[in-house]
Amino acid sequence: MSDLITRTIAVLRVDGERWRALATGLDRELLARPPVPGEWSALACLGHATDTEAAVFAARVRALLAGTPVLASYDPDVESTPITPATDPAALAARHAALRA
Repeated sequence: MSDLITRTIAVLRVDGERWRALATGLDRELLARPPVPGEWSALACLGHATDTEAAVFAARVRALLAGTPVLASYDPDVESTPITPATDPAALAARHAALRA
């Protein structure tokens, strides 16, 4: 189990840097374009990752460590931060990285 935890921590540590590289290295229009209608764009995925980092991830980890059998629910269609034309990908990536840290 410790090997799984070590590998998971390694992924979590680089995730913020990957988002920052995408958010600053790609055109915003490209980031905001969904691959097909009805699917999430990369920017929407970053928004979702940031929302869940803030509201869900840490709380669920704490619950698992405490042995709590019920995890808090989260509905991304209701509880997510909307992505608008004013959404700055670099600022969103920085917020995600700060929350992840």
